[in-house]
Amino acid sequence: MSAQRTAQPTGPLGDALARLPLVPRRHALAAPLEQRVHQLTDLARQATDTENPATAASVHNRAALLASDRGLPGLARVLCLNHAGFYLARRPLTVYLARLVFEPLVNLAHLELRAGNGIPALAILDELLRAVADNDDATLPGGLIIPLAGLTASSTDRADVHKWLTDIQVFEGTRALARAGRWTEAHFHLRQSTDRSDRLFEGRQVAVVAMAFEGRTALARALARDTPAEQPWEHAIAAALTVACTLLDGDPAADQAEVMLRAHAAVTPRQGSEVFDTRLALTVADLATAAGRLPDAARVYLTAVGRTLADPEGYSARDLARHRLADGLPAEQRHRLAAIAAECGVGGPATLTTDHDDRITAALTLAAAVITKAAAKSLSPSRP
Repeated sequence: MSAQRTAQPTGPLGDALARLPLVPRRHALAAPLEQRVHQLTDLARQATDTENPATAASVHNRAALLASDRGLPGLARVLCLNHAGFYLARRPLTVYLARLVFEPLVNLAHLELRAGNGIPALAILDELLRAVADNDDATLPGGLIIPLAGLTASSTDRADVHKWLTDIQVFEGTRALARAGRWTEAHFHLRQSTDRSDRLFEGRQVAVVAMAFEGRTALARALARDTPAEQPWEHAIAAALTVACTLLDGDPAADQAEVMLRAHAAVTPRQGSEVFDTRLALTVADLATAAGRLPDAARVYLTAVGRTLADPEGYSARDLARHRLADGLPAEQRHRLAAIAAECGVGGPATLTTDHDDRITAALTLAAAVITKAAAKSLSPSRP
């Protein structure tokens, strides 16, 4: 048994671990700004026509995401709080609407995660869950009070919301702890979930890294190796975890890196999974670099760059432009990646045109009216 690690690795290995757990779940794509604004206005019209509060909620969530992408976390936070306030001003709510309340509130934790603040993100999630359990207002870090007391009209409905929110808190809290490099705590946190899988999803990936940090690298490698893998991406993740465990143990990993590179080459990028595909490629490139396979790392990185230049997507362009291997790109390609990110409103301050700003404001107003109307209809006499 190896010695337990107390420090988070730096350099390429640390960068690779910071992307874990890595699973191809649905992830928003960053299209060009005009397209993103058009989507907002179109969704607002749909919400108005159908009087669907979930569609209206999507308008506000996307607007907050766009603000965050543009480097305006303060504006994103205000949008999230305003969004939640439309519901909370009309408590008690149905279970359906009470769940919608937590989309912008959980997004407050996401904003912290985006800033690299895993522990404050977890504190937000914990306090939201506590408030629902106690039928109390939530006091978030910094003293901000969220009026959650009396959220639903009955204890039965509140218990339903609490059970649903618990699963979110476990899943998102695990990511927050992993982001903070607290892998053992992340593993323990995730074990509270009733949704356990024997595949290389979040739980298994966190378990492997946690074991490696605890010095149980042989067990960690065995878990990565023996976990059933059905898809090519799972084989690539298993091989990447094996490389990471070997490096954490202080051993050479050239042979393991070769297996990882072959497994990654078998992964076919898919439409709609551009963000995952790029982050998997960067993880493989970082681990190959850490294992001394720099030419292979450069090849994987350049392939990902080529895909993004041919089929632009903002988050991928930002991640590629910020990567350590970007220094080896021709200036034209570096500038093009930065331009793609900027065109999509990602990676730094991006100024909206007056037209864009006006259309977003109009979309938010329409969506707020739908939410307010739905929340007003949800009022019912208090039940025991």
